[in-house]
Amino acid sequence: DNSYNEQPAAATCLYAIEVPEHGQGDTFFLDANAVWRALQLETQQVLEQAKGAHCHPSRAGKTESAIHSAVKEHPQSKLPCLYINPSYTHALFTGNGSQLALHEMLEECFAGRRAHQLTWDPGLFVVWDNTRVLHRASTRDMAPELQRAMFRASIQCTAATSE
Repeated sequence: DNSYNEQPAAATCLYAIEVPEHGQGDTFFLDANAVWRALQLETQQVLEQAKGAHCHPSRAGKTESAIHSAVKEHPQSKLPCLYINPSYTHALFTGNGSQLALHEMLEECFAGRRAHQLTWDPGLFVVWDNTRVLHRASTRDMAPELQRAMFRASIQCTAATSE
């Protein structure tokens, strides 16, 4: 979360207040290191040199944006993790400036058996590590008359753990 900031959140907490029935509004989670390990060596080599453009329109009408490496070393485990935010990474650029097929890569990641699908219940509290875990809510597929209300808290990085 908050990958559009120069110092993105280290972790995110979500607490479900109101959730729709029948599994709509679920959240999908992926292990960013497992996704990295599943990529072909040639793809890993390209991504090691790639940068992601992360953007988010702010409430003030301005766009918040940041550029981050497409692969980050996890600050504790030192494992490489794919650092792409399904909601906010709008482009991936290689070292020579060419653009990679970001959306196809994300769809492949979330479509496979690698994703864990979490069905929310009111009162459920979840915390995740934003370097190690990729996530995507299924709210864009949710029926318009349904509601999903959550409390969200982000735990901010320090300069020592951001990359």
